[in-house]
Amino acid sequence: MVVSLALAAMGCGRITIDRSPILYLCGTPGQDRFRFMWDHLAIGALRCVVLTLLDAGLQRAMARSGR
Repeated sequence: MVVSLALAAMGCGRITIDRSPILYLCGTPGQDRFRFMWDHLAIGALRCVVLTLLDAGLQRAMARSGR
């Protein structure tokens, strides 16, 4: 899927796989002003998958995290 517009707010969805487990899909924009939401979205999560574009934004994020 190709998305031509940037995400301007948080987005969430839910997928139920045979009653359990329930998979919640949440997305937040990559701008620094939304960084505070990353921790809130992860509360109670058992696993996390991060999808990102491989561009300069990834390099900045890795530098911020110390990796």
